[in-house]
Amino acid sequence: MIGVGVNLMNMVGVLVDLKGNIVTKTQVAKPRSSVKEIVEALLEIIREILRRSKEYTNDIKGIGVGIAGLVNKTTGSIHWPQKMDHYYTYASVDLPLGELIEREFNLPILIENDATSACFGEYWLNLNREYRNVIYMFSGVGCGIMINGEIYNGSTGYAGEVSIANFKEQDLFSCAAGNNCL
Repeated sequence: MIGVGVNLMNMVGVLVDLKGNIVTKTQVAKPRSSVKEIVEALLEIIREILRRSKEYTNDIKGIGVGIAGLVNKTTGSIHWPQKMDHYYTYASVDLPLGELIEREFNLPILIENDATSACFGEYWLNLNREYRNVIYMFSGVGCGIMINGEIYNGSTGYAGEVSIANFKEQDLFSCAAGNNCL
C-alpha cells in the first residue's frame, strides 16, 4: 500500500507492506500556495514512491491519503486548514482528488481525514484489539471515532471534528464556548 499524509506543514509518502512495515519513505514541505501546487506535490510524492519501489509495483494494492481537514464523503470535496495572516481558515477543494489520483496511477484510492486514519491505524496494527470503541484525539482539533470496531464518519464524514474557532475574531478560543473548554 502507498500512504500519503498531508498536514499543515509537510507531506509524507510511504510504501508499506500489509503488516505496516515501511518499505520506503519520502517527505517534502507542503507548498503554501495554490491548491494546484499542493495537489501536484501530492501526486509527485506518489510518483517518487513508485520510482523507488519498481520491484514492488505489481504488488501495490492501493493508495491511501490522510489529510488534515474535512473530507466530505457525500460530495468528495475536501476543506483543509490554511493559515491566513495569524489565523486559520478552510480552503475548499471541490476537484475530484480521488479520481485524479486513481486515473493517473490506476489503483484504488481512499482519501480520509488524518485523525480518522490514525484511529484506524491503531486498530489495524493490532495495538489493542480489545478496545472496539475508541475516540482517538489527533493534533488537538480532531479525533477519529471507532464504534464496535468500525470507523464512524457521521452522515457526511465530519464526525470527530471538534475544533472551536470564532471566525469573527482572529484568535482561536476567543469565544465564550472556547474559553469554557480551556
